[in-house]
Amino acid sequence: MECCNCRFGNHYLELSGIRAYGRHGVLPFEKKQKQPFSVDLTVWLDSDKCCTTDDVADTLDYSILSNKVADIIENTSFNLIETLADKIARSILTMSHVAAVRVSLTKEMPPVKENIGRVKVTLSIQNGDGHGVVR
Repeated sequence: MECCNCRFGNHYLELSGIRAYGRHGVLPFEKKQKQPFSVDLTVWLDSDKCCTTDDVADTLDYSILSNKVADIIENTSFNLIETLADKIARSILTMSHVAAVRVSLTKEMPPVKENIGRVKVTLSIQNGDGHGVVR
């Protein structure tokens, strides 16, 4: 996976299928009733030191990362999934060893009349630049 316009190289972690239930949406019942969400992440690391040390302290602990994502989904409430995805991305950027992140957030059962199985938003940001884009 290429990290365009990004000085961080090709060392990254991918986590897929992080699942949690949250109260996000514009309809009143969406604030009361938990709904299923899933998240896929690509997290670019600021160093490849872990490849030579074989020490988890030199990389990102993905159990902590997945717990952080689930906690945000479960303990916040936003109208827009775009806002939720941004909150997740910015929270991940505060973690040690993180240079950039791509978040794909899926609302599994959006409450719309049309028969839509899922709705997904994807965004990417990088450290050192409040709105950088990783492609």
